[in-house]
Amino acid sequence: MRPPHTGTYLLTHHLSSTIPALQQCGLSVPQAGHSIYDTILSELITLMELQLPNCDIKVLQMDDMSHHIIHAAREEFPGAMIVSTCPTIAYHAGSFAIEINRIVDLDGNILGIGPRPGHQPIHIQLDALKRLSNDGPVVIVEDGIFSGRTIAQLFDWLKAAQVNVVGVIAGFRFEKSKEVLEPKGIPVLTIAEYDNLVDWLPDHDFLPLTPSNGRVVGVKMQNLVVPLYDYKGASFCIPYLDPFAPVKEWASFTGDRTSLAQFAHACISMSLHLYEIIQEMNRKAITIADLLKVQPRISVPVQAGNSENLVYSHESDVRRYLHSMQTVIGRSYDRD
Repeated sequence: MRPPHTGTYLLTHHLSSTIPALQQCGLSVPQAGHSIYDTILSELITLMELQLPNCDIKVLQMDDMSHHIIHAAREEFPGAMIVSTCPTIAYHAGSFAIEINRIVDLDGNILGIGPRPGHQPIHIQLDALKRLSNDGPVVIVEDGIFSGRTIAQLFDWLKAAQVNVVGVIAGFRFEKSKEVLEPKGIPVLTIAEYDNLVDWLPDHDFLPLTPSNGRVVGVKMQNLVVPLYDYKGASFCIPYLDPFAPVKEWASFTGDRTSLAQFAHACISMSLHLYEIIQEMNRKAITIADLLKVQPRISVPVQAGNSENLVYSHESDVRRYLHSMQTVIGRSYDRD
């Protein structure tokens, strides 16, 4: 039996900031302040409390946190160019986003760090940053630092590109990241401290077919890790839901098989409710093709180790695809 976690679990609320990106495709959507976002957040917290009964789930508002971190960066490193792997921070700072994320294979195994879907290869992004910084000081600004491996890799890349990195500022950091960053001499300042951090995830990772959901699926070619695309440019992801992903490993959940299935089913229902509202606002069915050009990217969810279990087409109604995900949950539970 998996021992219960005790400590603080961080949940960043980002959904109300990312769903408006669907307007890039000409769709009308609920704006920030719409009751659907409060409803989803409240339901998600309740569901997570069942998975993490001994944890204090703390919600961080992504937009507010971004402004506080940017202020700290400008106070600590006046005149330095802000760069971030978090697009929200880069947007609010009016600065440079390094569009990278961890990429996994179709079995859910981590391949490495690659560009976010729809973005340039990493070396091209770094070349652009080098030109824009013009040899001036650069500060890396992040919402949080988990293992520290992504920041360490980014620091090495920037150093190799002769970018003048003067420091790193984050909203928070996990203790284990110190083991990775301190030996490299990477100075990190944080604006908040939390006792005994268990894990950290944004709300959209639990909500399929929302921007930036899940872990991006990709391939490794020689030394390059890149997202996987289909013939029309659709990208793929593995959502943080059972049985699509090993959520006990990925999200530190401790619930039994039944509660994990209930959690996944309920999260998909939240996405369904959201798209029902969007459909009513647009008076038409929303298809996967409608969402292909959204940034941050909306990736098609697949199941780790069984990517053929879900069948899609670009003309698929988003709601029908979400219902098919719930069917997969039911089948998996029945087999057990």
